[in-house]
Amino acid sequence: MEKIKLGIVGAGGISRDRHIPAFQKLQDKVVLYGIQDIEELRAKDLALKNNIAHVFTNYHDMFQEVDAVLVATPNK
Repeated sequence: MEKIKLGIVGAGGISRDRHIPAFQKLQDKVVLYGIQDIEELRAKDLALKNNIAHVFTNYHDMFQEVDAVLVATPNK
């Protein structure tokens, strides 16, 4: 079975502390392909620390390359 390429929108605390660790436990089924945030440096830092290969500042660009997306942004 081919791994699902997952993209994450939002590089804040919920992604860092909850979602990324959870998906890392599913490495046999999911690859954390990319992360998008309007704050590029925050996304780059999180990607570097978690071995996420791609960083995007525009979520539309990321959507073209992934199979699924996790939206981890504030609900305000």
